[in-house]
Amino acid sequence: MEQLSELEVDELLFQVSRRQLKGYLREIVGDRSPIIKNSKWLQIHEFIQRQFFSYGYFVSMHKFSYLKMDGYNIEVSMTDENDTSSNEKLVLAAHYDTVPNSPGADDNASGMAVIIEVARIIAEKLPELTSRLHFVFFDAEEASPTLYQQHSPEIPELDPKYSIQGLYGAQAWLKKYLSSDSLSWKIKSVINFESVGYYSTSPNSQQVPPNLPVAVPSIGNFIGIITTEPGKSVMQTYTSCLSDMRISMKFVDLVTPQKGRVLPDTRRGDHAPFWDANIPALFITDTANFRNPNYHQPSDTVDTLDVRMLQRLTKATLLFIIKIFGLINQ
Repeated sequence: MEQLSELEVDELLFQVSRRQLKGYLREIVGDRSPIIKNSKWLQIHEFIQRQFFSYGYFVSMHKFSYLKMDGYNIEVSMTDENDTSSNEKLVLAAHYDTVPNSPGADDNASGMAVIIEVARIIAEKLPELTSRLHFVFFDAEEASPTLYQQHSPEIPELDPKYSIQGLYGAQAWLKKYLSSDSLSWKIKSVINFESVGYYSTSPNSQQVPPNLPVAVPSIGNFIGIITTEPGKSVMQTYTSCLSDMRISMKFVDLVTPQKGRVLPDTRRGDHAPFWDANIPALFITDTANFRNPNYHQPSDTVDTLDVRMLQRLTKATLLFIIKIFGLINQ
C-alpha cells in the first residue's frame, strides 16, 4: 500500500462526522442488559448487522454460554475467518451490553460509536485496509454474578469455565481465538474502547483510583490510555496520534505492571483477558465512575456526552490505524 500524503490524511480525518456519531448513539442507547434480554438488546444485534452490511462487511454471531445463560458476541470483518489475505489484524473492541435500568450512553454506546464511524470511513476511503481490521462487540461485560443475582436468584455465584467472574464475552471470544486451528490470522493488537464519551471542564471533576503511579489532572477533560508491557509501543503510537496538531486531545497514559493486578481498577474491561494472555491491548477510557456521575445510572444519556471530544478520539483512532499499517511515517 502506498503512503498517504498530508493532504490525503487531512481529507480522511475530515470525514469523521459528529452528526454520524450522534446518530449511532441515539440508535444504540437503551437498557441492553443481557440478563433481561429485552427488545433493545435484540435491536442492537439488528442495528450492527444492518449498519455494517451497508458498508460491505461480513457480520457473524459468536454464541457462548455463561452463568447458565447464552451470550452473543458480534464479529465484523471484510473477509471470512479462513481468508489468508492478511496474517495480522488489528482488533477494535467495545462491549454492547449495559447494567439493568441504564441506557448506557457513555457505558458503552460511546465506544461502539467510535468503532462504527472508523469502520464506515475505512470502508469508503481506504478499502485496502479493511482486510487488516477485525471488529468485535462483546456481550456480558457487565455480567457480575452479584449484580445478576439481584435480578434472578437462580443465577450461580461462579462459572467455573472462566478465570474472571465477569467480562464473559471477551473471555469466550479469546478462548475461541486461541483454540482455533483453522484461523489464518493473528492478533496484531487489541484496542478496547470502554466508556469514552464523558468529559468535564469543571474544577475537581476528576477522581483518581487508589495507588495510581501517575499524575492525574483534577479536571476531567482528558482520555486515559492504559496497557501492559507488551502493548507499550502500541500505546506510544496511539498517544502520538492524540498529540497530533490536527487532534490535540489531552491524555494520561500508563503502563501498568503485573497485568494490572496491582491496580485492579485498570482491569475493569474487556482488555483484561488479553493482558492475561500477553497480547498487546490498550484500555481506552474516560475513567467512567471516577469522572462520570451518571455511571450505571438511568441518567447515562446521550445529552450528557461531549460529541466533539468523541469526534477527536475517532480521528485519533483513524490516524493510529494508518500509522500502524505504515500508510504514514510513525
